[in-house]
Amino acid sequence: MNINKPGSTLELKQRLQNLDIDSPEYIDTSNQLARLLFRTKPQQAISLSNHSIKAAKTIDYLPGLARAYANLSHTQLCLSQYADARESANKAIQLFVHLDDPVGLLDANNALGLSYNTSGEYEKALEVFLRNDEIARERGETEMQSKALNNIACILLDQGNYSNALEYFIRAYECIQAHQNSEMSGIALLNIGVTHLELDHLEEAREYLTRSLKIISGIPEIHSRVLQNLSHYYQKKGDLDQAIEYGAQALAGHQSIENAHGIIGTLSNMGEIYLLKNDLDKARHYFEEALQLARAKNEKTEQAQNHLLLGRVYVRKKQPDVAIPILKKVFDFEQNYKTYIYEAHQELSQIYEEKKDYASALEHHKEYVRIKDALFTQQSEQKIQSLRITFKLEQAEREFRLLKQKNAELARSNRKLEQLTMQQQALNTQKSRLVEKLESYAHRDSLTNLFNRRYMDKQFQLEFDHAISNDSPLCIMICDIDNFKQVNDQFSHTVGDQVLVEVSSIISENVRDNDILSRYGGEEFVLLMPDTDQQDAISISMRIKELIEEHNWDHIQPGLRITISLGLCCDTSKTSCEKMLASADDHLYKAKQSGKNQLCY
Repeated sequence: MNINKPGSTLELKQRLQNLDIDSPEYIDTSNQLARLLFRTKPQQAISLSNHSIKAAKTIDYLPGLARAYANLSHTQLCLSQYADARESANKAIQLFVHLDDPVGLLDANNALGLSYNTSGEYEKALEVFLRNDEIARERGETEMQSKALNNIACILLDQGNYSNALEYFIRAYECIQAHQNSEMSGIALLNIGVTHLELDHLEEAREYLTRSLKIISGIPEIHSRVLQNLSHYYQKKGDLDQAIEYGAQALAGHQSIENAHGIIGTLSNMGEIYLLKNDLDKARHYFEEALQLARAKNEKTEQAQNHLLLGRVYVRKKQPDVAIPILKKVFDFEQNYKTYIYEAHQELSQIYEEKKDYASALEHHKEYVRIKDALFTQQSEQKIQSLRITFKLEQAEREFRLLKQKNAELARSNRKLEQLTMQQQALNTQKSRLVEKLESYAHRDSLTNLFNRRYMDKQFQLEFDHAISNDSPLCIMICDIDNFKQVNDQFSHTVGDQVLVEVSSIISENVRDNDILSRYGGEEFVLLMPDTDQQDAISISMRIKELIEEHNWDHIQPGLRITISLGLCCDTSKTSCEKMLASADDHLYKAKQSGKNQLCY
């Protein structure tokens, strides 16, 4: 399912400049842009959605209003604004029902279910996701079905039902494979990896997290979550230095998009790693920073957790008088965070025992036992709730299988007449798909998924012949990553591969639909621009150079800086496309020799 028409952020921003600000076209384009930005630049997405809502109300444009509320809900979820997200989702749902738009309804329902899940209302969330699964199955919307299965798995994961969660995550991943949706595939792989971590299947966890990392680099929020879980993997393995390295990358990623929830969680994780290393000052620094941000964002769970962790630091530093008031701060959150409460009582009981204040030690020990018993009862109730959820899932599966069986029986009488034709059609379809896959494999670069040199050479000849026959302009640009060998030597070939993938992504997002982009060799990329004069080709090339130069590469490797050199040829009077490419390559060589990070033509 694709709620919005495809288009790069640059294209959409340029399109907005040419539209009437209160027109349906402006609202639709603004909604498309908000959808592209809600994970990477949520504050911009919020602003765009709010403006679309205001404009759509002014001109009574209900489709645009519905999509704006749905986008707003998804963005608010990314910013941990769960109550606001639920309100926005419900407004979108009412509008999509009124408009009889089932595709939009699936999307808004998904946001509503997520808002229930994040607030612990698992059974309500399950009802929404099961309803979406049913609608998506009926309509053949496999992308939304994958989301529904993924979200059902998240509920099971939160309930501690890891085996069933793993089953649903795998089903979600299988469901989305036909669409080659890298974002959803990356999320599914991430969730499978996280579940393996919970099950202590460490090598399986690393495999899935690494696979996710390779395809999700263009989405900072998800990319940072993968890095955070890789940090957790190395922490479990006991490789604390690697855990710190991945944690630092995750923290930088969360900070780049101002994801407060992710920042606080990563700061706490970093503190716990340094606590394991017995580097108490660094642990204290991270817990204090997490606590400060949690207070600012009124994140009560994180406040309780980091007061507890900070208190433990001072216990380890043999400063009980400093630890006591910090640990007692945990009690400010006694109504909701009993796990941290009883752990704080346990720490205080041990402190007072060492201080020989046995009365206070006994008092805190009694509270520790009382709250732990209450938690045991609560956990038993959660297990019962988990069983109810599992029963509902099994019931939904049984009903679906029964419906399929009845439909099969009704169709059986007609199927015999159609069977031979259907088999032939299926074979033809399978053959066509195999041919398409083989052609795709033959034309694509396995690392970047761009066209390869063989395909580019073929298309260049076709476009060159067309340009000569029709006396139309044609430009070819070749670019090369500067000092790429140093990147591989200094950081690793893995980092080098990540740079290649990200450079290809940046260029892909900033070229036009009729342009042809290929990875021509190692770190070389070729861009063919049909029907393009030299001035436009220069503008496009310079824009690509500037985007790569200004891009924040810290999420791949702190301190990393990437630039490219470019050569351009627009002279169709050359006697062959090979000579045009050779001319562009000569200009690339001049750009390299003249100091790099520049365009020559």
